[in-house]
Amino acid sequence: MNVTESIKFDKLEAENKALKEQLEMAHYFNQNLDKELAELKQQQLYKEDFKKIITTNYSSKGHKVSQLEN
Repeated sequence: MNVTESIKFDKLEAENKALKEQLEMAHYFNQNLDKELAELKQQQLYKEDFKKIITTNYSSKGHKVSQLEN
């Protein structure tokens, strides 16, 4: 390998390393987003379940359900 090829190789190797680091960071970021999305979905399910329970209990006591929607 001559000097020019060696310089090109070193440059490409440095770029490759930087791209791998960016890819690892993006992968880590994506994993965190997936975890956060799962938590938010779970919170939404809890809210929906809670609303169903409250609505059922509230309406079974003779109250109007429309009062809960505010």
